Amino acid sequence: MKKLLIATLLLLYGCDKKETTKDTAIDVKSKEVVQNKLKSLPKNWSVVSGEWGYKSGVLLQSETDNSYNVIINKNKMFTNIKASVEFIPLSGKWDASGGIIFRVIDKENYYILRANALEDNLSLYTYINGSRHLIKEVRVKAPSLKEWHALKVIVKGDLIEGYLDEKLCLTFKDSTFKSGYTGLWTKADSVTKFRDFMVEQE
Repeated sequence: MKKLLIATLLLLYGCDKKETTKDTAIDVKSKEVVQNKLKSLPKNWSVVSGEWGYKSGVLLQSETDNSYNVIINKNKMFTNIKASVEFIPLSGKWDASGGIIFRVIDKENYYILRANALEDNLSLYTYINGSRHLIKEVRVKAPSLKEWHALKVIVKGDLIEGYLDEKLCLTFKDSTFKSGYTGLWTKADSVTKFRDFMVEQE
């Protein structure tokens, strides 16, 4: 009965039922919270690539000529986490995305969870030695341009869950990276705003 209820809810949410019901949802208890309302750039944030700055009280990534635009929060390394952020894709001809990076070892090794306003999917990647590899992708309703959306990832052990607008859409097991920092990500010519970044550690 419980499995039927979960499957029904996921179908109503518009995510791919077959892709999202393979694993049990993770209940992460908040033992430690690192929250940054993204109204100013703390010294522990490190820009890897892109043009990251503040406009109208939110973090804006405005570079349009890079392959990827990355900023890392080096406040603390985490293992089991819930990381979330709100993003608004403003423009982009080739890409209009917002993403969370997690278990970041360095600028060339981490996971990426990203949503793209130009595509109807939510994607999970590994970024290994500077090369991106798609490891899971599910169909979703594409986030609308110039509207705020919520992106969240929950990680416990090798189980990774991806949420878009508070809907569980993606689950996958992978053990490439065990722990690391967190951060934010965009691709190509995406111009994207972010706010309310939060990380909870179990």
